[in-house]
Amino acid sequence: MYWDYASDFHNGYATVMKDGKCGCINLDGQLIVPYEYDYVWPFENERARVMIHTDSVHHGLRKVVLGTSSQRKYGFYNMYYPDESIGKWGFVDNTGKLVIPMEYDYVSDYRGGYSVVLKDGRRGLIDMDGDIVVPIEYDDIIIGNLLNNDNNGLVGVVKNNKMGFFDVNERRVAIPLIFDETNGVHFSEGLAVVNKGKKEIYIDQSGNTISPEEWDTAWDFDNGIAVVSKDGTYFVVDKAFDVLDTVGNVRIIMRSNGVVVAENAKNEWSIISGDRKLSNLHYSQIDYCGKAFFRAAIKRKNGKTRNGLIDINGNIVIPIKYEELYSYVGGLVLKRRNKWMFFESTDGNLSPLVSIKCQEADGFYDGLSRVLRKGKFGYINKKGEEIIPCKYEYSRNFQEGKAVVMNNNKWGFIDVRGEVLVVNY
Repeated sequence: MYWDYASDFHNGYATVMKDGKCGCINLDGQLIVPYEYDYVWPFENERARVMIHTDSVHHGLRKVVLGTSSQRKYGFYNMYYPDESIGKWGFVDNTGKLVIPMEYDYVSDYRGGYSVVLKDGRRGLIDMDGDIVVPIEYDDIIIGNLLNNDNNGLVGVVKNNKMGFFDVNERRVAIPLIFDETNGVHFSEGLAVVNKGKKEIYIDQSGNTISPEEWDTAWDFDNGIAVVSKDGTYFVVDKAFDVLDTVGNVRIIMRSNGVVVAENAKNEWSIISGDRKLSNLHYSQIDYCGKAFFRAAIKRKNGKTRNGLIDINGNIVIPIKYEELYSYVGGLVLKRRNKWMFFESTDGNLSPLVSIKCQEADGFYDGLSRVLRKGKFGYINKKGEEIIPCKYEYSRNFQEGKAVVMNNNKWGFIDVRGEVLVVNY
């Protein structure tokens, strides 16, 4: 173990800390970014954000403990963050060269080739070369739209509580700042939701109002459908704003991959997909669990919650009896009485993998699952065999063939064979 802290590998690089300063290594253990910064963020689009504190104080990293009560007890999901409040920001490239000077009060990761920058309380947009694309004069820049394939170069800009859209291709305001400020607004499937007074409407990328009427709330389009509400009643509409379904007066509503899940005031759940609707599902909670299934939960009289799995037709796929149930890419993890069960999920089909006993367990990443036994972390394969012994005080899931491990407050990396990454500098 070589470092005072180490992050996961991301896009071939990991942040490491030594003697209070951060640098960056590659998968071969070579130091790419020197130990000159108070923090180095993950590389995105061959650029990494770097920060130095301007008060000459070593702030260290803040630990945040996440997860269920059991996971928090064992520190199963610890996250570490720097103090971002006092610092100057810039960017390095993947050779370690500082390509954007440390002159900004904040910078965002590059998205769609652009980064939001903050200077003297105002925001703007720069490109990969550091050239200013959107003048640094706005109260907010809403960059999420640049991740969409249909954005046409439009980003939301806010000034004096009014919002419009700036065209980064033509470098001009394309839609005037005439709408009331809306957090996170962006174009989705060619339309954006904007505020008009206390109502919400849809506009196209020319700024024309498309909505046949105004709604109390409106959601972005997803797979050709959107959810809107008026006078407390929610509706599912298509791109022509024809009502596909009336959800009614609901308390909670979610949507993903063209499927709407809603709970009404009577604690009854509905699942709406296209022309299919399941109503009056009596669970304490339903939420998405992968693309083909839903986690369904019931709360017993003793206050304890039990979880299972249902499909889009409401059929119970896994009995509602597990203390924990969560999905990861390619599978499910379930827990009952310190026994953990793993399932693979392929094309909507579930197949059991293995069952083991341990304190905590995670999904399979790079073919191995992180487990906690007798207070120590290690890894099992899909046969349940302990491939890497449970001997670490802390570890994280494998990413890009490497996993972060820690003993005696020193951090390092191992590969899927358990061999420690050798530092080459």
